[in-house]
Amino acid sequence: MKSAVLVATLMCLAMLRPPPAASGSARIAGPDHNAARADRTSDATPAPSPCRAHLTRQVDPPRVAIGDSVTVTLAIVLDCPDEPLPLDVALVIDRSPSMKGAAIADARAAASQFVNAIDVERHAVGIASFHNRATIDARLSGDRRYVLSAIHALEVPLRGGTDIADGLRAGGRILTDDRARSEAGSVLILLSDGQNNYGPLPVLQSAQLLRRAGVHIVTVALGGAADAELLAAIASSPDDALRAPFSRDLRPVFARIAERMASIVARDVDVADRLPESMGYVRGSSRPEATFDGRSLAWRLPLMPLGGVELRWRLRPTELGTQPVSSGGEIQFVDSLGRPGSAALPNGRIEVVAPSDLWTSTPSASASTPGTPGTPGTLGTPSATPDPSSTPPDGRATEVTPVGTPPERATPSPVGPGTQEPPRGTPRPGAPTGVATARAPTHTPTLISTTQRSPRYLPWLGSAACVRVGRPQDVVLALDVSTTMLRPGPDGRPLVEVAGEAARDLASLVLDQIPGSRVGLVTFHEQARPVVGLTDDHGLLSSALTALGTDQGSRIDRGLAAALAAIRAGPDLPAADHRYAAIVLVTDGEVVGATEAAVIARAEEARDAGVTVWVVDLGDASHRTFLAEVAGGTQRRIHGAQGDRIVQALRTVGNRLRCP
Repeated sequence: MKSAVLVATLMCLAMLRPPPAASGSARIAGPDHNAARADRTSDATPAPSPCRAHLTRQVDPPRVAIGDSVTVTLAIVLDCPDEPLPLDVALVIDRSPSMKGAAIADARAAASQFVNAIDVERHAVGIASFHNRATIDARLSGDRRYVLSAIHALEVPLRGGTDIADGLRAGGRILTDDRARSEAGSVLILLSDGQNNYGPLPVLQSAQLLRRAGVHIVTVALGGAADAELLAAIASSPDDALRAPFSRDLRPVFARIAERMASIVARDVDVADRLPESMGYVRGSSRPEATFDGRSLAWRLPLMPLGGVELRWRLRPTELGTQPVSSGGEIQFVDSLGRPGSAALPNGRIEVVAPSDLWTSTPSASASTPGTPGTPGTLGTPSATPDPSSTPPDGRATEVTPVGTPPERATPSPVGPGTQEPPRGTPRPGAPTGVATARAPTHTPTLISTTQRSPRYLPWLGSAACVRVGRPQDVVLALDVSTTMLRPGPDGRPLVEVAGEAARDLASLVLDQIPGSRVGLVTFHEQARPVVGLTDDHGLLSSALTALGTDQGSRIDRGLAAALAAIRAGPDLPAADHRYAAIVLVTDGEVVGATEAAVIARAEEARDAGVTVWVVDLGDASHRTFLAEVAGGTQRRIHGAQGDRIVQALRTVGNRLRCP
């Protein structure tokens, strides 16, 4: 099954870009040493895994105003008594001209050290390299001398470019050929020192397909010219995005990777969590990325390290009162000897109040399972679900939902049709036809015993009364990533990080609540960079907003120009598809390398093209007049520099986009 999924993934990758000609894809066949390591699987049904699952769910804050979001953190640790999991590893090494000299020499040395450090009796390694095209230099093998010879033969061409996406595709082909083992985990380690010559989108797409097919991606950014932001975005987790400031630092980095590879205890880890009716998922908020079918979140984690993993996502409650954050969940996995295991996820609760009743002195609520052995095939047997009205003495939520038949699927409350005002520069249609709302029948969530339904609220609207859904929208986020955005925000994190998180919320609102809409992303410092073109793909946008790097300069004018170009470059649509176009500029207002007049001129150009410009102002009072002119008026300049107003400012823009 795993092999079939990876093969299908490689077919998708091939569609993103045709494979190079045969002369450019030479392979060193080498001896098939994996054949000597006979297939360890058998026809007999494997016994249940003895691994113990330690699971903890935390919800923060435990008391929240209706319409605001909470962060759910699920910590998973597997305690397994057996030897580590066998791995198939593809080492993908950049050998573009910028790697000449000490860089490629140190890369060869570090890769050789990695191969010498791992147990080739259990693990297999293949080698791929790339410049403006990729080659497979060694297929998967446990023959150390064969793999080392391929590494030592890596040379830098005199001319060429950098195609990281093609390197990913080559690594994927290594992990899908006939030497890949069904019982082994799949790991791709990518080393690069430069920028992708074909833009970030092909790289994001290729990595997303590989991750979804069960490949664990580790990236190493070498030197200051490497696109560390992009490499961090495609890594399987923040811990898998590594940096080597100088080529001499590659050895300790690869030593660290080898140590981590030796601590993998399980593979094919599937986590599923069903949401109750009273909770809405904030699209794009999950880390690592999850799939969402409208009612359930699902993660496929290729590997589980000894130290465990943390999953994070955000929910937005839609009912008042004490509410559960889950209606049942489960983890399933396969240990190093191919034995299946599973465990029920603990639950958690929050108190949802009206905004006027909010107070914040309550500690975080959490729930956990102790990791006791369960019945055959089940780990961490949950305790009986307690009476919802009772509270444990220590104040911690401890109920666990037994895994069984899923509850009846809930249908989100639809919102009736409506219209919105046309963008500037287009003919005004007829007057709005009014508002119609409808509510789907609801049922009581499994973990709540109530006789009276709580009032329901639409996510994101808070106290706003608007429930109209207007025309589809094309919205481009123009995000300031200059070094001035590194100053601490309200919670101590850099402004750029908080702004990126809030931007994910805004994208979620536009895509979820305004059918047919698309969102794009542009970042700017001295240069503007179109990161993601107009799309309705939550995953791509979320990945791009995960790791935003910063640099010198602040050319807001170039950011606006790139955002307008992204709107104009959107896919052709039917003439009858009247869309509302907007640029949402998120900046602290500092202009370096241009004049304020040049920025205002770019904004006027966008408005003349029928594009509305919104400004989320993260600066001080000195820039307010200037940024109001950029927005075309104070009503479209939203201040968000103090307190928790960064998130609130983006929410305000989202609501006004939804209800213009």
